[in-house]
Amino acid sequence: MLPAQCVVLDLETTGTSPQYDRIIEIGLCEIEQGRVVGEWSSLVNPEVRLSPFIVQYTGISDALVAEAPPLPPVSAPWARCAD
Repeated sequence: MLPAQCVVLDLETTGTSPQYDRIIEIGLCEIEQGRVVGEWSSLVNPEVRLSPFIVQYTGISDALVAEAPPLPPVSAPWARCAD
């Protein structure tokens, strides 16, 4: 059971290695009393090419992330949620 208020974080990445792989999409969903009260998402430019497997698995392509900001600027809005 979820607490009365929480934020659910969803990440899409270039793979499963925390050492080598990078975030390509961030999604947040704010829940209060079991209801969604806010949502936010952003693509992230990983500054590396995506593998064919990741493109097929996520539906996110190099073209989609090419114009997205890299992680540090993208993380600012959702980092405040952790406070």
